[in-house]
Amino acid sequence: MAIRCPNCGSAHVQRCEVVHNAGTHRIRTSSFSQSTWNYTGESFGSDGSYTTSSGRASANQIGFQSSMVQTELARLVAPPQRKSFLPSAFVKGLLLLGIGSPVILMVPFFIVVVLPIAAIASGKYVLQGIAGIAVLLWLCFQRYKVVQRWNEQWELDYANWRNRWLCSACGNTFIPK
Repeated sequence: MAIRCPNCGSAHVQRCEVVHNAGTHRIRTSSFSQSTWNYTGESFGSDGSYTTSSGRASANQIGFQSSMVQTELARLVAPPQRKSFLPSAFVKGLLLLGIGSPVILMVPFFIVVVLPIAAIASGKYVLQGIAGIAVLLWLCFQRYKVVQRWNEQWELDYANWRNRWLCSACGNTFIPK
């Protein structure tokens, strides 16, 4: 028995997952370039001496790029996106700042962990330090609970998406009975 669109009755239907995969392409490229140049230099010393130098220099550059190309139809029937514990804006911000720099990574660690512990250890700001750590832990736990709820809903949405079909005739998406 062929699956038919409940909206128009057409038999030109495909699973949304198949349509999405057919219209999504991941492209990875790599490049290598090499430059060589000749140079000549002249310099005058403070003692009035004159020197010239010449030579040959070269530089190599290697690059990698990864991208995704997607048709409009594949984008329209894309699966639901899973949300992460860290907000994507936060992660993108760290990447823009240069996550490889240990200084940039140490600043948030210092503010969030070291300062409250130092406040407790100093004996002057014990309550403030404990309160700071408690608030941080509470915020992390609240974010974790929210993400857990999102992921439970995502699992239901993803299962629903895997069962959805797309009618090529009228554009309706449906779950067959």
